[in-house]
Amino acid sequence: MSPKEELHQLVEAMPEAEVDHAKRLLAGLCGKDTKGKASSRPAPSRRRSIEKLAAQLAAEVPAEEWKSLPEDLIDNLDHYIYGTPKR
Repeated sequence: MSPKEELHQLVEAMPEAEVDHAKRLLAGLCGKDTKGKASSRPAPSRRRSIEKLAAQLAAEVPAEEWKSLPEDLIDNLDHYIYGTPKR
């Protein structure tokens, strides 16, 4: 049995409530939307890694904004986010 035939059998056995979710997942893997049109979301193989995305976002922040951050931000991140006592 071919992989496509196996997939078809799995879909046939799938609960009806899960069919739409599976359709969206498969469409995304194919780079299509659920109506067969090209999706604006890149296929998984074309997606950027989280590191590349973070680097791109960081590059968009002006230098003066980076300079305005506290020097102890890394050491006291919880303090700046949650208000816990500084270390």
